[in-house]
Amino acid sequence: MPWDMASDRTQRFHICKAKQVVDAALGETAPQDTEKLWISLVQSKVAAQQTSDEAIDFKLADALAECYKNAGHWGSRRQILSIIADKIDFKTLQNWLPGLTRYRFKIARHNRILHGRGSVVSTVSSRRMNVSPKQLDHFLDFITSAHIVQDLPFGEKTLKLSTKEEIAVPNVIRTLIPERIVQQYNAFCCESGFVPMTRSTLIAILNVCSASTRNSLQGLDYFTAQGAKAFEDLEGVVEEIGEKCGKGSLRVKEKKEQLKSAKRYLKDWAMKYLPRKFRESQTDWFAKRGIPWHIAVALRRGTDSQMEMMTFVHIFDSCNQDSRTVLAILNDVFHRLKGVMPQLQSVYLRQDNAGCYHCSLSIVTARQVAEVNGLRLARMDFSDAQGGKGPCKAATIKSHIAVYLNSGHDIETASQMLEAISSFDGVAGVQAMNCSPPTSPLRTSIKWEGVSFISNIQHDEECLRVWKAYKIGPGKLVPYSKFNCSYHLCPAQVTTLSK
Repeated sequence: MPWDMASDRTQRFHICKAKQVVDAALGETAPQDTEKLWISLVQSKVAAQQTSDEAIDFKLADALAECYKNAGHWGSRRQILSIIADKIDFKTLQNWLPGLTRYRFKIARHNRILHGRGSVVSTVSSRRMNVSPKQLDHFLDFITSAHIVQDLPFGEKTLKLSTKEEIAVPNVIRTLIPERIVQQYNAFCCESGFVPMTRSTLIAILNVCSASTRNSLQGLDYFTAQGAKAFEDLEGVVEEIGEKCGKGSLRVKEKKEQLKSAKRYLKDWAMKYLPRKFRESQTDWFAKRGIPWHIAVALRRGTDSQMEMMTFVHIFDSCNQDSRTVLAILNDVFHRLKGVMPQLQSVYLRQDNAGCYHCSLSIVTARQVAEVNGLRLARMDFSDAQGGKGPCKAATIKSHIAVYLNSGHDIETASQMLEAISSFDGVAGVQAMNCSPPTSPLRTSIKWEGVSFISNIQHDEECLRVWKAYKIGPGKLVPYSKFNCSYHLCPAQVTTLSK
């Protein structure tokens, strides 16, 4: 009689008899550790293998194996295999699929976890866009025109055609970087009513049609080359003297290192931002006066808790970098911020340790400068020495100026520098102004002993609360009456020449 057709009483009777048989067998095999032997038997792989073999539906496994073999490609096979990969172990599954590898078995299991049992994996189709010859010829004519490329007076390249014919062409350079070429081409197409290709396609064509980009040259004469040649000649003389006069190799090596140090010393020019021409000789390079410019960065937290930044650049043809100029710039920045954000009420200042910032005149007068513009100066903080200038990094602005310079322009005055910053739609988030130095009178000095040791200042109604280190202790109170001056000072102002 089949087990499923037996009554409950009959099943309980045979289960009891089977338990007695198993207990007797375990007692004979391991009389002292019968319970441990039973646990090990239940957990053994042999028992699990026999159990899983009995639980397998052989008809269903044969059907899935047939579907797996009839599948045309690996994607369909992976989909079929993911149905049973987690139900049957690898060795058992190999009985139905002899060519199955462990790698494909694991991939099928991974596919079930990521996409589900038997799910189809969606593939991303990559299509190529057809470019019409008319659009391609139009762009190639533009980038090979005289205002985009220039022929070099030296050098040539050899072009090899599909017919194996070779053509010698002169070397050329581009006057603009690829992004500027695309911008000019789109503007040209807009004016002429021509439909251009997409920006990514234009950039890809420029990358394939490679050409050197023109750079500005300073010191374009033979002094540098002659100087390098002179050092090489001196090194040759030192080696020859060492060989003929019997000088030691260490002495010769020492002299050569001294020559290299002298060469590096001559090349090490520590300069601020200097006026530059697109083409200038060595004689024009020396005896320059730098263009003063000041960078102020305003930061605030927006409504979506994201940091928003605005940069103000004040450029002068000539000015003194003192407290009066700093306060005048601060007054202009506050005025512009209040115009952009009328709801602005309080400001916090963080400055570096330059003398024009970290002095008694700037600290005492900064509060009145804020009140003149309807703002409250909450506190002033000074960064560590040689630090705190991170937001004011001028690398982005300088690279933008370099692109303008490489396009064939000169930058020798503050107005030309402003034009360079504003070129090509300007730098995002940057306002640049060409200013004249302040002319209004301002008290020249206010005595405050120990001001250089102060790092944090909080402006209260009648006094200043200062700290040497941020929030270490309650702070020291310094009344305004200590400075022996009228609080109502007149802040200097800068005159904006052009925007």
